[in-house]
Amino acid sequence: LLAMMLGSRLGQAPVNHEILARLRTLLAYFVIAVAFFVAIDHLTRLYAAGHTGVERFLLVEGGIYPWLFWVGQGLLGTVIPVILLLTPRFAGVSQTVFASLLVLLGAFAQLYVLIIGGQAFPMDIFPGYIEKSTYYDGVVAGYAPSLPELVLGLGGIGLAALIALVAVRVLPFLPQGSVKQPAG
Repeated sequence: LLAMMLGSRLGQAPVNHEILARLRTLLAYFVIAVAFFVAIDHLTRLYAAGHTGVERFLLVEGGIYPWLFWVGQGLLGTVIPVILLLTPRFAGVSQTVFASLLVLLGAFAQLYVLIIGGQAFPMDIFPGYIEKSTYYDGVVAGYAPSLPELVLGLGGIGLAALIALVAVRVLPFLPQGSVKQPAG
């Protein structure tokens, strides 16, 4: 959706509002589907007794991780974009761009919670046994990305965006006329 709109802007082609409306609805349905699967994932992990600790950590007690989950992914990445995408009053191009950017922000929050939060929680490797070492057993690990990690991550995002823009510019992805309605 963002690539289509940016490609239209760079090519000085008008945005086809019919296609934009369809893509808005499709994005909203995908966001709702992801929210459903995330809810099912967390509910099934709460059902297993061995996972309640990590779920409590990620959803309630884990410092920044619950905040990123509920505010970042839940509110900013799901609820607000779905409202913006499905409400006809917010059907403008700028609202669509804003909703799409919020979905991306929510996706990054979800990845951070799953990857970093999952590694920060001290797992019980051998249930029922006591393992001890001098290397911070049972301690929640802190993490802050270093400058090279940030540059690498932003460079990867930039490279992916550049490839998408070149593909939209070179290959005939964008429609070149009006959309035909099926007869009937």
